[in-house]
Amino acid sequence: MKIALIKQDTYQDLYVGDKNFTPKELLLSSIMRVGPIGLFTICDADFFIVKEDLEYKECRVWEKVLKIDPKLLRSLKNNSYKDSLLYKTIGSFKEPGSDQPHSRYSINYKSIDWNLYDVVISINISIPSKFIKLFPKTLWCYMIGEANIYTDKTYFNYDICLNQENRGYTLTKKGIIDFPYTFIGSKCLIKMFKPAIKSVDRKNIFIEINNVKERPFKIDSTLSKLSITGLNISTHKQLIKDNIQELINSKYFVKIQGRVVRGNSIYEAISAGSLVLCNPNLVIHTQVLPKECWVYDINSLIEKINYLEKNPDKYESLMNLQQSMLQHFVVDCPLKSLKNALNQKRENQNKKITIFRKVLNKLKIIIS
Repeated sequence: MKIALIKQDTYQDLYVGDKNFTPKELLLSSIMRVGPIGLFTICDADFFIVKEDLEYKECRVWEKVLKIDPKLLRSLKNNSYKDSLLYKTIGSFKEPGSDQPHSRYSINYKSIDWNLYDVVISINISIPSKFIKLFPKTLWCYMIGEANIYTDKTYFNYDICLNQENRGYTLTKKGIIDFPYTFIGSKCLIKMFKPAIKSVDRKNIFIEINNVKERPFKIDSTLSKLSITGLNISTHKQLIKDNIQELINSKYFVKIQGRVVRGNSIYEAISAGSLVLCNPNLVIHTQVLPKECWVYDINSLIEKINYLEKNPDKYESLMNLQQSMLQHFVVDCPLKSLKNALNQKRENQNKKITIFRKVLNKLKIIIS
């Protein structure tokens, strides 16, 4: 199943590169997030940045996604993120991985042979509905960047809406598919960055950024109590390369307070080999977290860490369990749904062709 991931040159996240980049190069070029990097490490997908098509309204749905002046996002076309009007106006708590503008790599979507791909995943609506009809064998999918519109059903003649959910559902036909924004394998980051030490030998506790509101991140009086464990405290870094390295060096990833998160950062932590301990009430998708990894406050967190430090075999067992659960929910189920939908679409096409041929034969019309 050959997959292509595409975004427009107005999109304020993900990779700044093209299909010639290695998965690691793509990841380190990201404006902000890790995103669906597993498409490249697991599925050998191709990546494209396509130029915005102003002629079609559907290619401008991103204007409804973010409550930001569109001209700020369009400044990303010919400016690097840090040089763009967007950065100068709203700033960022993250440093972009690339110093290149989208125009360095963006191409016209009409120049790509989409027949080469079984599945095309578009961030927002990068290709108009009129054009995708020309490639009926391809499964056309879109994922709205903020998952706040067009997720109740499929729109714009696309076959699939990827809803950023992660509940372990598998779809047997076209429609809405659970597919997380951070589509990543259980050991993608470990393999990509090849840490020299095992998880059990790491000495850091990584504190998830949304434990606190303040930016840049500062450890509050509650979280500072973690020092009693004897482990080093690690926090979010603005540059994606540095942040991943912090995860790679961390034995634990913790989330016990602050706002509710979807769970993307948890997937990154597990993929980097860091055991996640968190309050399940603060995570939308807890499917990858065994109940033994649930903690509700700083005291139960410290108690759990102290226990695992004295029982390394139990730590390894939970780490392996989290990785297997991540693989099942984040990778296996979404890919199975895509394959099912692709098969269903092509089977329906074959049925239509067969019926068409039967009608022609009945009318004694010969076709080659």
